[in-house]
Amino acid sequence: MTDAKRHHYLPEFYLEGFANRGKLWVYDREQDKYREQTPHNTAVLSHYYSYQDEEGVRSTDLEAVLALVESEAKPVIEKLATRTPISAAERGALSLFLSLLRMRVPDFEKEVGELIDTVYKEVNRIIFATKESTEAVLNSIAEETGEELHVVPEDLMKLAADKNYEVTMPRAGSLGLTFSLAEDLAKVLYDLDWVVTIAPPGTHYLTTDNPFTIVPPPPHLRIPHRGVGIVSPGAEKYVPLSSTTLLGMLGPGRGLGFIQLPPPYVEIANNNNASNCDRFVIGPDERTIRSAVRATGVDTSSRRPKWVAR
Repeated sequence: MTDAKRHHYLPEFYLEGFANRGKLWVYDREQDKYREQTPHNTAVLSHYYSYQDEEGVRSTDLEAVLALVESEAKPVIEKLATRTPISAAERGALSLFLSLLRMRVPDFEKEVGELIDTVYKEVNRIIFATKESTEAVLNSIAEETGEELHVVPEDLMKLAADKNYEVTMPRAGSLGLTFSLAEDLAKVLYDLDWVVTIAPPGTHYLTTDNPFTIVPPPPHLRIPHRGVGIVSPGAEKYVPLSSTTLLGMLGPGRGLGFIQLPPPYVEIANNNNASNCDRFVIGPDERTIRSAVRATGVDTSSRRPKWVAR
């Protein structure tokens, strides 16, 4: 795999913020292994942001967009690490970076795929619930295409009822959604109160291949039968910015504060981050990663679907 094909779905400069002497420790949930490696070889997929244009030519234009966003966010993250206030423009640059960090990773691609699969299956279950409605759809398609359809209505009804099939979205579709939603989500993040928490000496933050973590609100604020999202009342959002700093995003306000948490709270944050991983838990040392993996049980569980039909 050449460099031209390598796409970091976690920015390399971001991963360097969690390295110790140029090396990272990684727990691989898929292989159930701990290993040491470099940021350059972490969170990399082949052609992950490439797509085929209308002429069938592979385009890498999105890489240039990501590189620009990363270059503007990097100095802002460095300023926050030194407890230095930032300007409105710098806040905007980091908001867009965080927005893309939420959606540029494989977990978001899977989430979009689960949503598409769930919605289409539920719609098809309703449409093909009776023989009359099924025949009406088949007749409409035949009239529109001018072709005779050799489909037995009962077979289609059974397939729709059993949901024993998959609905997939092409990679270009999830990429389009990622970049079309990025600016809107960035505006939401910009308007939240921000708190930068500094890890005390002897501790550090971990990150994962899905570093944007949403902590559900207290039970009394939760809406029954509803999931928890970024704008859910009382939900807290956390993104580790480096091994020494973690950004918390709370309710509306546009404030910015700096605090140093006691070690137990760093451990809680690391456990929350680890439990949110898709495949990898990442940090400067093996011991802290093992502790978080053991506490959260990610080594004995698999990623849970984000969308289900009720």
